[in-house]
Amino acid sequence: TQELRENQYICPAEYDYDGRYPSIFRFGLHEGRMKLFEPWGDREWDEVWSSDNEDMGTIITMQRGGKIVLRDKKGKSLWSVKEKCREDDSKLEFRENGVFMVDPDDKVKWFIDLDGNESDCDPKEKDFPDSLCETVMRSPYEDAEECQILALQHENLNYNEVNFRVKKKNNGKFLVTDTDKY
Repeated sequence: TQELRENQYICPAEYDYDGRYPSIFRFGLHEGRMKLFEPWGDREWDEVWSSDNEDMGTIITMQRGGKIVLRDKKGKSLWSVKEKCREDDSKLEFRENGVFMVDPDDKVKWFIDLDGNESDCDPKEKDFPDSLCETVMRSPYEDAEECQILALQHENLNYNEVNFRVKKKNNGKFLVTDTDKY
């Protein structure tokens, strides 16, 4: 797993939909705060909710037992982490091929791949998703390797996604940055 440090962010990525803007929401972290964005107009994103502004009507909570849930202002669940596979002290790991729930013994209890497909509990390693970022693109801006990873996507009337922009560093390390930080 990687660790975020100062000036390193997990953030929603912006896409060009050729003038067609479907109702797609971007859900992730930006400048250290959890945010939900909704697209309006030409490549602009309106903030629907931020962890420092919960009066906008959408709230993310961690329930007892560690289940993370995104709810609308009426309390309806929009998205949640699968709970039945969870063991005490398990954690979520954001990997280049999905989001994995891992127990204290580093055994994968559950995962969701880059297309939003969820595994059964206790999946076998042969069933783990392939990495879409094994061959990273050469950055046109710097002499560094970089790729963009869709780490989580879930459809429930709208799309909620977690996107990463990752730059490969030396010694097998990766820098996760904001889209305007490179």
